[in-house]
Amino acid sequence: MKPQNNYLFNRVFVNNNTSRSKNPHSNHACKLMLEAKTTVLPVESSDWSGDGGFKFIAFSDLLAKNLEEGVSADVIGMVTKFSEEKQYGNTDDEQSKYRVINLRDLEGLSLSCTLWGKFMRLFYNYVNSEEEKQCVILIIQFGKTKKHGDHLTVRSDWNFTQVLLDVNLQVVTDFRKRYLPY
Repeated sequence: MKPQNNYLFNRVFVNNNTSRSKNPHSNHACKLMLEAKTTVLPVESSDWSGDGGFKFIAFSDLLAKNLEEGVSADVIGMVTKFSEEKQYGNTDDEQSKYRVINLRDLEGLSLSCTLWGKFMRLFYNYVNSEEEKQCVILIIQFGKTKKHGDHLTVRSDWNFTQVLLDVNLQVVTDFRKRYLPY
Protein backbone atom coordinates (compact mmCIF):
# COMPACT_ATOMS: atom_id res chain seq x y z
CA MET A 1 0.00 0.00 0.00
CA LYS A 2 1.17 3.49 -0.81
CA PRO A 3 0.34 6.77 0.96
CA GLN A 4 -2.35 8.95 -0.66
CA ASN A 5 -3.84 6.00 -2.60
CA ASN A 6 -7.34 4.57 -2.22
CA TYR A 7 -7.96 0.94 -1.24
CA LEU A 8 -11.03 -1.24 -0.84
CA PHE A 9 -10.92 -3.65 2.11
CA ASN A 10 -13.19 -6.70 2.27
CA ARG A 11 -13.48 -8.91 5.33
CA VAL A 12 -11.96 -6.43 7.75
CA PHE A 13 -13.14 -5.68 11.26
CA VAL A 14 -12.84 -2.53 13.36
CA ASN A 15 -12.24 -2.83 17.08
CA ASN A 16 -11.38 -0.50 19.95
CA ASN A 17 -7.65 0.18 20.11
CA THR A 18 -6.64 -0.71 23.64
CA SER A 19 -2.89 -0.84 22.97
CA ARG A 20 -0.82 2.05 24.23
CA SER A 21 2.02 2.41 21.78
CA LYS A 22 4.66 5.12 21.88
CA ASN A 23 4.32 5.35 18.09
CA PRO A 24 2.14 8.44 17.41
CA HIS A 25 0.86 6.83 14.17
CA SER A 26 -0.83 3.99 16.07
CA ASN A 27 -2.53 6.04 18.78
CA HIS A 28 -6.09 5.95 17.40
CA ALA A 29 -9.42 5.12 19.04
CA CYS A 30 -9.98 2.20 16.67
CA LYS A 31 -7.82 -0.37 14.89
CA LEU A 32 -8.35 -2.46 11.78
CA MET A 33 -8.25 -6.20 12.26
CA LEU A 34 -7.50 -8.28 9.18
CA GLU A 35 -8.24 -11.97 8.84
CA ALA A 36 -6.89 -14.67 6.54
CA LYS A 37 -9.61 -13.98 3.93
CA THR A 38 -9.18 -10.19 3.95
CA THR A 39 -8.63 -8.70 0.51
CA VAL A 40 -7.14 -5.29 -0.19
CA LEU A 41 -7.55 -3.91 -3.69
CA PRO A 42 -6.29 -0.60 -5.09
CA VAL A 43 -9.14 1.60 -6.31
CA GLU A 44 -8.93 4.52 -8.67
CA SER A 45 -10.87 7.54 -7.44
CA SER A 46 -12.84 7.44 -10.73
CA ASP A 47 -14.19 4.00 -9.69
CA TRP A 48 -16.26 5.52 -6.89
CA SER A 49 -19.83 6.46 -7.72
CA GLY A 50 -21.32 9.93 -7.23
CA ASP A 51 -22.00 11.08 -3.68
CA GLY A 52 -20.28 9.23 -0.87
CA GLY A 53 -18.48 6.54 -2.84
CA PHE A 54 -21.32 4.04 -2.51
CA LYS A 55 -21.03 0.58 -4.09
CA PHE A 56 -24.63 -0.57 -3.77
CA ILE A 57 -25.34 -4.29 -3.86
CA ALA A 58 -28.58 -5.43 -5.47
CA PHE A 59 -31.08 -7.00 -3.08
CA SER A 60 -31.50 -9.81 -5.64
CA ASP A 61 -27.82 -10.76 -5.20
CA LEU A 62 -28.18 -10.84 -1.43
CA LEU A 63 -31.40 -12.84 -1.53
CA ALA A 64 -29.86 -15.35 -3.96
CA LYS A 65 -26.70 -15.61 -1.80
CA ASN A 66 -24.47 -14.55 -4.71
CA LEU A 67 -21.97 -13.14 -2.20
CA GLU A 68 -19.94 -14.55 0.67
CA GLU A 69 -20.86 -13.99 4.27
CA GLY A 70 -18.87 -11.24 6.00
CA VAL A 71 -18.15 -9.00 3.00
CA SER A 72 -18.68 -5.25 3.02
CA ALA A 73 -22.05 -4.20 1.61
CA ASP A 74 -23.71 -0.89 0.78
CA VAL A 75 -27.52 -0.98 0.45
CA ILE A 76 -30.23 1.61 -0.11
CA GLY A 77 -33.96 1.16 0.36
CA MET A 78 -37.21 2.51 1.70
CA VAL A 79 -37.98 1.47 5.29
CA THR A 80 -41.19 -0.59 5.27
CA LYS A 81 -41.19 -1.82 8.88
CA PHE A 82 -38.95 -2.29 11.89
CA SER A 83 -38.95 -4.43 15.01
CA GLU A 84 -39.03 -3.45 18.63
CA GLU A 85 -35.66 -3.01 20.32
CA LYS A 86 -34.17 -6.39 21.18
CA GLN A 87 -31.34 -7.51 23.43
CA TYR A 88 -28.66 -10.05 22.53
CA GLY A 89 -27.31 -12.01 25.48
CA ASN A 90 -27.51 -11.10 29.14
CA THR A 91 -25.53 -7.86 29.10
CA ASP A 92 -27.26 -4.49 29.16
CA ASP A 93 -24.72 -2.47 27.18
CA GLU A 94 -25.76 -0.42 24.16
CA GLN A 95 -23.79 -2.56 21.68
CA SER A 96 -25.89 -5.65 22.48
CA LYS A 97 -29.19 -3.95 21.54
CA TYR A 98 -30.56 -4.16 18.01
CA ARG A 99 -33.53 -3.64 15.70
CA VAL A 100 -34.40 -5.50 12.51
CA ILE A 101 -35.27 -3.09 9.70
CA ASN A 102 -37.02 -4.15 6.49
CA LEU A 103 -36.05 -2.26 3.35
CA ARG A 104 -37.67 -2.35 -0.11
CA ASP A 105 -35.66 -1.63 -3.25
CA LEU A 106 -36.79 -0.20 -6.60
CA GLU A 107 -37.61 -3.70 -7.91
CA GLY A 108 -39.98 -4.31 -4.99
CA LEU A 109 -37.68 -6.81 -3.24
CA SER A 110 -37.53 -6.78 0.54
CA LEU A 111 -34.32 -7.14 2.57
CA SER A 112 -33.91 -7.59 6.30
CA CYS A 113 -31.15 -5.51 7.91
CA THR A 114 -30.00 -5.42 11.53
CA LEU A 115 -28.87 -2.20 13.15
CA TRP A 116 -26.86 -2.64 16.35
CA GLY A 117 -26.02 -0.27 19.20
CA LYS A 118 -25.58 3.38 18.28
CA PHE A 119 -26.96 2.77 14.75
CA MET A 120 -30.15 1.27 16.19
CA ARG A 121 -30.47 4.28 18.50
CA LEU A 122 -29.84 6.74 15.61
CA PHE A 123 -32.59 5.07 13.56
CA TYR A 124 -35.06 5.00 16.44
CA ASN A 125 -34.49 8.66 17.32
CA TYR A 126 -34.94 9.70 13.69
CA VAL A 127 -38.19 7.84 13.01
CA ASN A 128 -39.65 9.01 16.32
CA SER A 129 -38.77 12.68 15.87
CA GLU A 130 -41.56 15.23 15.53
CA GLU A 131 -40.79 15.85 11.86
CA GLU A 132 -43.36 14.36 9.47
CA LYS A 133 -41.88 11.87 7.00
CA GLN A 134 -43.45 10.73 3.72
CA CYS A 135 -41.08 7.78 3.51
CA VAL A 136 -37.70 7.05 5.08
CA ILE A 137 -34.81 6.20 2.75
CA LEU A 138 -32.03 4.36 4.56
CA ILE A 139 -28.47 3.80 3.37
CA ILE A 140 -26.19 1.36 5.13
CA GLN A 141 -22.62 1.92 3.97
CA PHE A 142 -19.91 -0.59 4.89
CA GLY A 143 -22.40 -3.00 6.43
CA LYS A 144 -21.54 -6.71 6.65
CA THR A 145 -23.34 -9.57 4.94
CA LYS A 146 -24.65 -12.28 7.27
CA LYS A 147 -26.25 -15.63 6.45
CA HIS A 148 -29.81 -15.91 7.67
CA GLY A 149 -31.73 -18.99 6.58
CA ASP A 150 -31.61 -19.33 2.81
CA HIS A 151 -30.40 -15.78 2.05
CA LEU A 152 -28.03 -13.05 3.20
CA THR A 153 -28.93 -10.04 5.30
CA VAL A 154 -26.92 -6.89 6.02
CA ARG A 155 -25.97 -5.76 9.51
CA SER A 156 -24.16 -2.77 10.94
CA ASP A 157 -20.58 -3.44 11.99
CA TRP A 158 -19.44 -1.55 15.10
CA ASN A 159 -17.72 1.74 14.28
CA PHE A 160 -16.99 0.98 10.63
CA THR A 161 -20.55 1.19 9.27
CA GLN A 162 -22.22 4.43 8.27
CA VAL A 163 -26.01 4.70 8.53
CA LEU A 164 -27.66 7.55 6.63
CA LEU A 165 -31.35 8.47 6.94
CA ASP A 166 -33.02 10.73 4.35
CA VAL A 167 -29.75 12.56 3.71
CA ASN A 168 -29.54 15.31 1.13
CA LEU A 169 -27.53 13.37 -1.47
CA GLN A 170 -28.30 12.98 -5.15
CA VAL A 171 -28.47 9.19 -4.83
CA VAL A 172 -31.27 9.52 -2.22
CA THR A 173 -33.14 12.12 -4.30
CA ASP A 174 -32.94 9.86 -7.37
CA PHE A 175 -34.09 6.82 -5.38
CA ARG A 176 -37.05 8.73 -3.93
CA LYS A 177 -38.07 10.08 -7.36
CA ARG A 178 -38.00 6.60 -8.88
CA TYR A 179 -39.79 5.05 -5.90
CA LEU A 180 -42.41 7.78 -5.53
CA PRO A 181 -42.68 9.27 -9.04
CA TYR A 182 -45.59 11.61 -8.22
